[in-house]
Amino acid sequence: MGRIVPELEDPNIRVIFVYSYRVIDEIAGEEIQIQTVIHGKRDLEKLFQH
Repeated sequence: MGRIVPELEDPNIRVIFVYSYRVIDEIAGEEIQIQTVIHGKRDLEKLFQH
């Protein structure tokens, strides 16, 4: 469910929007693992640079 995270360009990492938040999950085999919940205004690229 969701769409590919444009900043990461990985087809196994998806995002859905819930109100002002982005819920980012990863498809791992037959499981879906929530990776993070982040406010929509946060700069995701800057966050992953650290």
